[in-house]
Amino acid sequence: MAKKQTRKPVELFCVAELNDKGRLVGLKRGVRKSDLVDGAVLVNPECDLPLDGSYKYSQESRCFVPLGHGFGKPMQAPITESRVLYHIARALEDPHEELRQWLAWYETHIAPLHEESIEARRKFARRNNAGD
Repeated sequence: MAKKQTRKPVELFCVAELNDKGRLVGLKRGVRKSDLVDGAVLVNPECDLPLDGSYKYSQESRCFVPLGHGFGKPMQAPITESRVLYHIARALEDPHEELRQWLAWYETHIAPLHEESIEARRKFARRNNAGD
């Protein structure tokens, strides 16, 4: 009986299609190793990046970088960084002398302004809600 020949499985790759500016505009699936060209950018076959040129391949970091006009500004934090620092310092059991001095300064000079600001916002809100 003749011995059955088994074929070696062919390894297939998924290659990014980049435009002349290095932007991702397509994916070529099922590319054989022998068909790969120098500089080909291999990607995961499950790549879900948009193929509209909004991502650029970075040779340096070897990844795709989103393009755009920046990111929107985050909303204003509900508490300032100095107020956060104040609460952290206040929570310490035995703060260093310099920190105790800063806490005293903050409580004397900054905390009253913070309280005034909160009270002004409350008055403004009450005034605006009175007409509802």
